[in-house]
Amino acid sequence: MAPSPLRRLGNVIGHLAASASRSSPHNHPIYPSISNQNHNLPTSIRRLNQSSTMATDTEPIYFWREYEPTYGFLSQWYECPFEVDGVKYWHTEQWMMMEKARLFKDEEAAEKMRKTKVPKEHQALGRKVKNYDGKVWDQHKSKVVEEGNYHKFTKTPAGDKLKEKLLETGDRELVEASPYDRIWGVGFRADEASASRLAWGENLLGKAIMNARERIRKEQ
Repeated sequence: MAPSPLRRLGNVIGHLAASASRSSPHNHPIYPSISNQNHNLPTSIRRLNQSSTMATDTEPIYFWREYEPTYGFLSQWYECPFEVDGVKYWHTEQWMMMEKARLFKDEEAAEKMRKTKVPKEHQALGRKVKNYDGKVWDQHKSKVVEEGNYHKFTKTPAGDKLKEKLLETGDRELVEASPYDRIWGVGFRADEASASRLAWGENLLGKAIMNARERIRKEQ
């Protein structure tokens, strides 16, 4: 008796299944995946696909306050105790202001800064340093802040994690988006900085951290 249509259909399905298993000995799909198909697209379209996924990896990173959830760790006021030459620093703001006091031989101010962990107090004391010379400070300040950030990301108890977070920023531009500071920052908030790039301030803090990042990367 001739096989029924249902049995013939079953035979066809079985044949196809057997062919599929022979064509795919390692259980890889016999149909091309989307990623494989992408290689067959015109070059211009492949580049467009890639740029859409990589855009966020090339945009600047904006930071400002120490309590910001993602990039607050870049702030000078972010608490991350580290020790240099037997002196404990609570954050890089303290390092910066104590180095400023030492530069101008104001040991009294440096000692006051050593006894507090409040960054706002360090900032206030730093503005009152005796024998201050703006031209001399301008020659040293960027290197002072770069050095402080190098210590921050290599000598804190949680240094490895902080270092990893810094290195994860890759080569992206780091920008202090403080609307009140055009020397260490750019003078604009994060939500307005991109559209105002031609009017940016110096961003010395962002540049100092990027320099420290490059030093650390070369040591890996």
